[in-house]
Amino acid sequence: LPSGLLVVGDVDGDVDGDVDGDVDGDVLGDVDGDYAMALSTALKSQFDGIVVLAATGGGNVTLIATVAKDHQAKVKAGDIIKTIAPIVGGKGGGKPDFARGGGKDVSKVDEALTEARKWIG
Repeated sequence: LPSGLLVVGDVDGDVDGDVDGDVDGDVLGDVDGDYAMALSTALKSQFDGIVVLAATGGGNVTLIATVAKDHQAKVKAGDIIKTIAPIVGGKGGGKPDFARGGGKDVSKVDEALTEARKWIG
C-alpha cells in the first residue's frame, strides 16, 4: 500500500505492520481526490476498521474517511472529517460510514492526520 494511510481496526493481513488498533499515517502525496477515493473504496472492501486518507494533488487537500459498521457506535466518518477539515482551511462532512472534505492548506495535512489519530484513538 502507498503511504498516506491512517488505519485503525482489524486487518486481514498486515497493513504497514499495523494491526489490532495501532495507527499509522502520513500523506498520500501529489495524487488527486479520485485516486484517494478509489483507494478508500478498495480498502473498505478488505478492512473492518477506520481509514482516513489525505491527498495533496493540484495544491489542494482531499480528505476521505471510512468507518466500518462495527465501529460506528464509537466514531463516525462525518465527525472525523468535520474535525480535521478546518485544520487544512476547509470543510466537509458525510455519513457515519463515509465522509469527504478538503481544503487549501497543504502545509497542515500532517497536523490534520495527527488530530485524526487523537480523535479516533
